[in-house]
Amino acid sequence: MHPHAMKATPHNSDQCRTQLFDEVTTDYSRKIYGLCRQFFPHDCVLCDDLYYDILGHIWHGLRDYRDEGHLATWVYRVSLNTARSHLREQARRPLTVALAAADSDSPDAALDPSPDDYMLEVLYSLINRLPERDRQIIRLYLDDFSHADIAAQTGLSVTNIATRINRIKNKLIKMYNETK
Repeated sequence: MHPHAMKATPHNSDQCRTQLFDEVTTDYSRKIYGLCRQFFPHDCVLCDDLYYDILGHIWHGLRDYRDEGHLATWVYRVSLNTARSHLREQARRPLTVALAAADSDSPDAALDPSPDDYMLEVLYSLINRLPERDRQIIRLYLDDFSHADIAAQTGLSVTNIATRINRIKNKLIKMYNETK
């Protein structure tokens, strides 16, 4: 059992829940925010909203958290389900356009993104064009999940995961080369 894991009982102390939440935010914040960027690569506001919504869902979910698997897998599932809900909400809302530079007096206010930011945007946009199962696998892989963890999350075998990751990488390279 995880050292901070709680049984799903109504007697979970706020201290245990706070300790586990602190662990989650310390160990997984970067990965959670990376997932948010994958869903909203061009909108920092939506990305931040999603990030804090995910943290809220994690906080509330910790009340009933059981150590039935790896904590990282549980955090990923909560994060992914929350992100999917956000996408459904966004699809129902009317399209709005943010004019960040319009709020500034300086014409140089909207600086060019760094080459690394640009490449991340390109990668995320290519990943978003993949089928759902491939997107899930490559996102887990990019978040440093082991092949065994990815297999447990997706229900596929470890060998199948290794093969799929190589095929997905090759597919992404091909897609990138086609966009040049």
